[in-house]
Amino acid sequence: MDEYEEKKNKLIYDALHNNLVHLQKWDIDECFAGEFPLYFEADTLGEIVGYVKSACGKIKAGLLFVDGDTAICEVSEAVKAIEPYCTADCVDSGKFLFCCGDESGGKKFRLLLSFEQPTKRA
Repeated sequence: MDEYEEKKNKLIYDALHNNLVHLQKWDIDECFAGEFPLYFEADTLGEIVGYVKSACGKIKAGLLFVDGDTAICEVSEAVKAIEPYCTADCVDSGKFLFCCGDESGGKKFRLLLSFEQPTKRA
């Protein structure tokens, strides 16, 4: 297993077991429903916005995990900054999950994101 897969699996484990808000595996399965999300981590909100801006397409589903040392206002800012880059279904149908860890370590923000493919124009 490569480092990317290990980090992705650790994020899912932390979301289910080291999260201050209760999530179940069903929540994550329902969120991604057959998608193969990309893993991304960042220390700043600017890094996240830069990443999602440069992506090919809007976010269809996401899991944002913030470490426990992060202020709630920063979590709110992250959500507001990411929402414009999400599909309406992602925002309105609960396909974007937010988590806060009860332990710190590693990057401040860790994400799993699934993007829609851009439509080709003739």
